[in-house]
Amino acid sequence: MFRIGGLEEFLRERSAHPERVAGMLGTEGAHCLEGDFSSLDRLFEAGYRMLGLTHFFDNELGGSLHGVTGAGLTEFGRQVVDRAEALGMIIDLAHASPRMVEEVLARTAEHNPGSHGPARPELRRLLRADPQRACGLPDSQSRRSAVSRAP
Repeated sequence: MFRIGGLEEFLRERSAHPERVAGMLGTEGAHCLEGDFSSLDRLFEAGYRMLGLTHFFDNELGGSLHGVTGAGLTEFGRQVVDRAEALGMIIDLAHASPRMVEEVLARTAEHNPGSHGPARPELRRLLRADPQRACGLPDSQSRRSAVSRAP
């Protein structure tokens, strides 16, 4: 059975039914907004609660970890991040360029995790990866993204 509901409701029901699991709708890359700011509100109204800013390429919001520019947030990206935070959405930093991660962490109060992928040093250790290859968040950004900065 699939239902849309809130976290508090799920936690109450889970106490009686521990086999139940929850999920969250999110994007992996906000290129789906197609440069249209109002699309973010439509996603939120449809139940999306997590917004990945980039995926494997740079987009209208800024630079991807795997992209060409290494850019931070564009003006459109800053507007989207501010609105997503105002809506209470989780801003997913997976695949964001290091500069974009820094800019998101500097302008948001809530914790904004990288939703998947290990921290860079651990990934390199496991895969014996090239140290120059872009993969995962550096330890310093992983730690800071996991800590709530709310006043």
